[in-house]
Amino acid sequence: MKNKWKGIFLVYVVVQLIAISIFLVWITRPVEKKQVTDMPKREGIAIELQTTKEDVNEMIKHYLEKENISSPVQFDVYLTDKVELYGSLPVFSEEIQFKMTFEPMALENGDLLLKQESVSVGNLNLPVSFILKLIQKSYHLPTWVSIDPKEEEIYVSMRELNIRDDLAIYAQTFDLKNNDISFLLQIQP
Repeated sequence: MKNKWKGIFLVYVVVQLIAISIFLVWITRPVEKKQVTDMPKREGIAIELQTTKEDVNEMIKHYLEKENISSPVQFDVYLTDKVELYGSLPVFSEEIQFKMTFEPMALENGDLLLKQESVSVGNLNLPVSFILKLIQKSYHLPTWVSIDPKEEEIYVSMRELNIRDDLAIYAQTFDLKNNDISFLLQIQP
């Protein structure tokens, strides 16, 4: 009887080690880095849109509800004086809560760069790159959002945001502290 339990325990330990090994290999695989391109030559009608954090929060909430993609990573995004990302990650059989803050920058080409500033993950002290890589691997991101765990940043390609075939949107200013957010809406002929 004692040998039977030893055998079951050893099988259990081996299965756990294999699961941890697979998880570590999956997390440490290299990721693709998106190339930043210059702003394309603008033709057509350009309209400048001035907005507020509250309006952008509503737009983000609407987009996340509209996408309704099933994913093991659930998250919410809020604009305060920073971009705040709240969520939970499945780690084995537990859900671990996290909060990340980013400093947004409107780039000259009209895209947004979110530079990571702080992270808190439950009571754990995990590297930011690890959390970003886990989010990147666990969630099916839109093609216009890319995560670079090594640089600890998220790149939002506004030009690839598919609103309509004849519309393009570019970020001009994204100053959350002063609630100064503006976009350029380009209507193609």
